[in-house]
Amino acid sequence: MYKLVDPLIRLILTFVLAPNILFAQQKSIAYDNQQWLQYYQTLQVSNRISILNDVGYRVKDVLQRRSQYLVRTMVSWQVGKEAKVGVGIGHWGSFRTKGLGRIEIRPHLNFSTRHQQGKWVFSHRLRGEQRFFQSVNPSGDHVSNIRIRYRLIGKFPLVQFLDSSPISGLDMLLGNEVMLNLGESIAYNVFDQNRVLAGTLLKVSPALHISLLYQHRFQALNQPAAYRQLYILWLGI
Repeated sequence: MYKLVDPLIRLILTFVLAPNILFAQQKSIAYDNQQWLQYYQTLQVSNRISILNDVGYRVKDVLQRRSQYLVRTMVSWQVGKEAKVGVGIGHWGSFRTKGLGRIEIRPHLNFSTRHQQGKWVFSHRLRGEQRFFQSVNPSGDHVSNIRIRYRLIGKFPLVQFLDSSPISGLDMLLGNEVMLNLGESIAYNVFDQNRVLAGTLLKVSPALHISLLYQHRFQALNQPAAYRQLYILWLGI
């Protein structure tokens, strides 16, 4: 077990510590916290085709202020034993001090696969997104860019309950996601952000899983030497 855990932990620590070391001398790092609630739904259309939906609501400053909402859907096709491709679209809304400030339409292409090593199950996801931003203010800018995302998550079973128990098991989750921006509007943040994920997954039943994750995000802004570090608590159902 330790031969598998140690490399994953080293990889995650490299991603989370490197940006802090590189930019520790910069004074333009803003710190923030957010709390996310997200609901996921999977509709199985056939043996190979499924529809994945999710909705979310995000707040910040320890539940004091609204941050974002999201609605997203994707059609997924299984193309191999452990490989899937998908196409989807999402709608985001970002709040400002006086209300909704910006909306985003985000179509995306998705490829995912997974493999097992011992008790660990590793899931890989590569996603390309076209992001269209529109200010709620009619005089505001309308911009777009492409974002490439790669995520690796490892899942390890911590507890396996008896068949008589209403809860089937508890897993540990460790992961990392890195994102890059492309486009004419991108000047200073080709590196968009890095997300380190750690938490647990409670398998209440085959149809109901509840995850509680901590996300450590380091993000570059599209401004000279401007960065943001976020501490996020993420509840998923």
